[in-house]
Amino acid sequence: MSDVQIPAIARKYIQTVKQVNYQGVRINLRELASYELKNLSARNFTFSKLLQAGAWQYFGSAPVEASVRLVYTLDETQL
Repeated sequence: MSDVQIPAIARKYIQTVKQVNYQGVRINLRELASYELKNLSARNFTFSKLLQAGAWQYFGSAPVEASVRLVYTLDETQL
């Protein structure tokens, strides 16, 4: 397993862009899971169980894509 490099990258950024009065640093972790063209069961579940059906799902020239963002607030911190 490789070492975590995020703190070093954030430190280098802060040292490079010194003119900003930083109040804090936020790290946004993002995980992307794309649907497989051969197996659309995950996509079908998302669109049939998690989202309201409607004409918006069939708008445009390509299948609509969806994303979900969950934000939890604990004390003064957001996850």
